[in-house]
This record gives sequence, structure tokens and C-alpha cells, in this order.
Amino acid sequence: MNDYEKQIENVVKVAIKKFNKKERYLITNQLHEVCICARLAMYLQRKIKRTNGFKEYEVDVEYNKGYDGYDDQSKRVAGGLARLDIIVHKRGKIELIGYDNLICIEMKKEIDTTEYQEDIERLEILTHPEEGFYYKLGFMIITDLSKRKLEIKETFIGGNKII
Repeated sequence: MNDYEKQIENVVKVAIKKFNKKERYLITNQLHEVCICARLAMYLQRKIKRTNGFKEYEVDVEYNKGYDGYDDQSKRVAGGLARLDIIVHKRGKIELIGYDNLICIEMKKEIDTTEYQEDIERLEILTHPEEGFYYKLGFMIITDLSKRKLEIKETFIGGNKII
């Protein structure tokens, strides 16, 4: 992982740390994954806006547009729709550059492992440079109910899981 990628990873880790400090209630009371994602997105947005080099990026929950060069087309991965739990990106297509996607996040509650493998495969595709989605890093985040906190379970760069 290079310094730029470490900086991106740090943004996510700091947001998770803040979430874990202030939002244990959501995990303790097993609120829906979308609620947890929305609150994490809030902390991620705050950290992004305070980090040099990332201030122009936006954080969105359940964002699904921007496929094949068209802002109004739903993203598709392996023939299915790709609606990501959280993304960090610059909205819309940028002339001469295309899409500027920074982070993609999938989240699962620890007790809900349905579709976990599909999410892993989606993160591999979305971060792979030849697939056309251009996310720099992808994260699989789980809720650890016993510890009452969010944790990064897996990280993806260039279509590969890193340890």
C-alpha cells in the first residue's frame, strides 16, 4: 500500500473510530444496516472535508448511478445492479477524466452473513482498474456485536484483498 492509499485508509479508520465512540447505541440495539451506514457516512463526510486532497469528494449512501459513462445509468456488476452501501466520490462524470471514485464500502451486520460473498466479489470488481469503476480502495465493514463496534474486515486495492 502506497502513502496515498494509506491516507485514504486512515480517513476510513478515523471515521470508524469516531462512530464507535459515539454510536454504540445503534449496534447494541441492532438497528438496521442502512441506519448504521448513514451515521458512518456522516463521520466519513466530516473527515473527508477536513483532509487535504479529499475536500472535493462527497459521501453518499446507497448510490447506484454512473455506469458505462452515463450519469443516469445504474451501475452493474456481473449483470446485476450494484447499489453500494457507502461511496466516496466526485458526483457525475468529469470531462476528460471520467468518474473520480475514491472509496466503496459494503457493510454487513455480523449476524447477517447472507450475500457476504457477493459483496466481497463486488468490492474486488469495483476496485479492479480494468473494470471501469475506478474506486481506489474498497472496504468490507462488519458490526461486531460482542464488542459493540464497527470493524474493517477486509480491504481491497486494485481488485485484490490486502492484509
